[in-house]
Amino acid sequence: MRIILTGATGQIGSEVLVQCIKSPYIHHVYCLVRKPLSRDHEAHPKVTQLFHEDFEKWPADLLEELQGVSGCIWYV
Repeated sequence: MRIILTGATGQIGSEVLVQCIKSPYIHHVYCLVRKPLSRDHEAHPKVTQLFHEDFEKWPADLLEELQGVSGCIWYV
């Protein structure tokens, strides 16, 4: 499963990301962030960090990259 995660730079969101990384059911996590992830999370092969400032606008290139995801954990 490939998922989208928001809020991954906060205290709770970063723990959600850790659990996603540990899960054998989740193959990849796309983190929509406004500020950089920690270096450990950013460098993990299961994680793609995507900078996105405005959740009311969704550029075509971002939507194309997220195509085929199975779910979303929206934590703000």
